[in-house]
Amino acid sequence: MARQGACSGPEFPVVKTKIPCNLTANELLGTMGRAKEYISLQLINVQMLTEYIKAAMYKATYEIIDDPEPFYGEIPELKGVWATGKTLEACRDSLMSALDDWIVFRLRTGRSIPSIGAASILVSTEPVSVVE
Repeated sequence: MARQGACSGPEFPVVKTKIPCNLTANELLGTMGRAKEYISLQLINVQMLTEYIKAAMYKATYEIIDDPEPFYGEIPELKGVWATGKTLEACRDSLMSALDDWIVFRLRTGRSIPSIGAASILVSTEPVSVVE
């Protein structure tokens, strides 16, 4: 049975998990997702996305700054991905949210997503339907 709201069109063989192109970012990113936009057009392997987020967060650096939110974190390999927080944990959560939003933005605007070590996000713009 097809998932309600799945894109109509022919099925394309995919070796990995098929994901409907109209999932919200939260559904796509699962427990890591915080973005509130739709990702249209894209077919992404969830495991690939999870590996990329883990690799990016592993590269995160943190420091204490003179600010009301003194913990600052960034992912140096990904320009513009940074966050602050009152605690290290809050900073880490905000950084993951910033990373989620950054990925969604780059996918929606057709921009490339750089590899981090062996982790990369490969996308397909082919239409897809889901059969359960």
